[in-house]
Amino acid sequence: MPHTETLASLLPATPAALAGIALQGIETDTRRLRPGMLYVGLNTSHGDGRQFLQQAWAAGATAALLEGDEESSTYTEQGHPVWQSPQARALLGRALRRWHRWDEGQAPIIIGVTGTNGKSSVTRLIAELAPQPAMIIGTLGYGHVDALISHANTTPDPVPLWQTLATLRDQGAKVIAMEVSSHALALERVAAVPFAAAVFTNLSRDHLDFHGDMAHYGTTKARLFQTPGLQLAVVNSDDTFAGQIAAAVAPEVRQLRFGVKSGDYQAVEWHPGASGTLLDLQTPTGPRHLRSPLIGNSNVQNLLA
Repeated sequence: MPHTETLASLLPATPAALAGIALQGIETDTRRLRPGMLYVGLNTSHGDGRQFLQQAWAAGATAALLEGDEESSTYTEQGHPVWQSPQARALLGRALRRWHRWDEGQAPIIIGVTGTNGKSSVTRLIAELAPQPAMIIGTLGYGHVDALISHANTTPDPVPLWQTLATLRDQGAKVIAMEVSSHALALERVAAVPFAAAVFTNLSRDHLDFHGDMAHYGTTKARLFQTPGLQLAVVNSDDTFAGQIAAAVAPEVRQLRFGVKSGDYQAVEWHPGASGTLLDLQTPTGPRHLRSPLIGNSNVQNLLA
C-alpha cells in the first residue's frame, strides 16, 4: 500500500473543508509530481505557483497549497481543492517533516553551518569528529565524507532536502552536518528542520545581488540562530557581525564563541609548517594543544569552529 496521509494529519491548521483529503506525497515541481500528491506552488523568479496549476492537475495532483498574500480555501470549477496561504513555505516544511515521520523515532542530531566562507570545511570537520556514522549535506554533495553524492544546490530545495535527510537517517546517521546558505534561509528551504546546533563562520561581501546590502545579508544569516529548539550557537567572535548573530539567539540557548582575538575557544598562538599546523588554544577547561594537517589562517578559524 502506498504511504497515505490526510492533509490535516500533515498540517493541523488545514481549513476544515480540506482536512480529510488523502495524499500520497508532496511536490513543488510539477515535472516530478505524481498522481495523488499535494502540489505546493511557491512564488519564484519564474513566476507564482498558480501559473503551474493546470500542469499540476494534469499530472494528477489531489490538492494544491499556493503561496499568496491572503489566507483562503476554495474549490476550482473542476472541483480541485486549493488552499492559499502567505505561510506556504513554513507549512511546506512542517508537512514534509511529518510526511517523513521525523519525530516518530530516533533521529540524527542536525548541525547547521552558515557563513560566507568555510562552510564546506567546517561541516567536513564536524562529520569527521562527531560520533559515527556522521554525514554531510552541502556544496560537494551529501552522504559519508568520502563518498559524497552530488546534488544541485548547497542547501537543496525543501522536497529533495527532506528526502535526503530521511535517507541519511535510514542509513543510520547519528549526526548530520549541513551547510545552510543565505538563499536557503531567505527562501525558507530549511523551514521546520530541527537544528540542534548552529555555527556562524564569517560574513563578507557576497550575494548582494540577492540580498541588496550587507545588513540584509547578515539578518538573513541570523535566521538560522532563531530556529525553535536550538540548543547551541557557535559564533566567530572575530567577525564584525558576531554581535548581530549573537543578539538573534534566544536566552535559553547556550552560546560559545571562538576566534584568534577573543572567544571561549581562542587560538593564542599557532605555528604553520610543511606538515600542518600546531595550535595553542585557551578553552573553558584550560589550555589545549592541537596538531592538524590543515594549513593556512582560514583553517585556524575552521578548526576552532
